[in-house]
Amino acid sequence: MAADCLTTCLLDCELYDSCSFEEFQQVFPRKFRDHSDVKGLYRTFRRQRKIIRETVRRNIERRYGDNMKMFDSRGKTTNLQSIDTAIEELENMEMDLQQEYDECTEETNKLKQEIDGFSAMVATNLGHFKNMAKKCDYQTLEKVVSILEETPSE
Repeated sequence: MAADCLTTCLLDCELYDSCSFEEFQQVFPRKFRDHSDVKGLYRTFRRQRKIIRETVRRNIERRYGDNMKMFDSRGKTTNLQSIDTAIEELENMEMDLQQEYDECTEETNKLKQEIDGFSAMVATNLGHFKNMAKKCDYQTLEKVVSILEETPSE
């Protein structure tokens, strides 16, 4: 009886225990809400809450032992806490993967910009080389190629 009361009051009250990422963002000033560090803080908050909930659950189990079994709607014993824990872990994994995806997307966009800049530079230089080829002979082109080969790349 006491174990059920403690479990209900301390562990089943997720309404007061957790908040969505959107609710968490509202705590911050508007200019910081979309900052990437807010996601990291949210993950840390969720992990800390998980640690606290697990500590409370273990303390109740130590004190009341086998009286901790919970029952589902069909009367079978179940461990609802493990389901909640799995959901929290999956949500954390989702946020980690989303952050990694966003970082990869950002890096890909930077690489695309660099490739575009390089392509433009090559096109410009290719035009210069074509004009030089029309004006000079084979020996001059060999000199240009040897100079380019000796020039260290950035």
